[in-house]
Amino acid sequence: MIYIGEVLKNRMDMLSIDISELADRTFLDNSEIDKILNDSVTFDNIDEYDLTMISNVLHCTPEYFMDDSIRKKDFLVGTQNRGIDTEESKKIKLALQDYLKDFVFLESVISN
Repeated sequence: MIYIGEVLKNRMDMLSIDISELADRTFLDNSEIDKILNDSVTFDNIDEYDLTMISNVLHCTPEYFMDDSIRKKDFLVGTQNRGIDTEESKKIKLALQDYLKDFVFLESVISN
């Protein structure tokens, strides 16, 4: 069984998002997020829609929580510890990451 509580908590900390904010932005109950954070529910038992909502709010994919190699390729993770990160620099990095994701998607659509 695979649990993602620690990875989820790390991502929330990285983005300065607490349980209440994540719950508000994903339309989930605090208790549902708390269950994931406390490893009371396995990855396979997290509702796919809920996981997608959590991933979108945290600017990652559901696979981010399962695969260390994907986490290492994450733009925000890869640019940590390169000087002092401010809330503004994190927002810019997230915007760049989202832009790149959208660009790759559009490029794949155009090429087909």
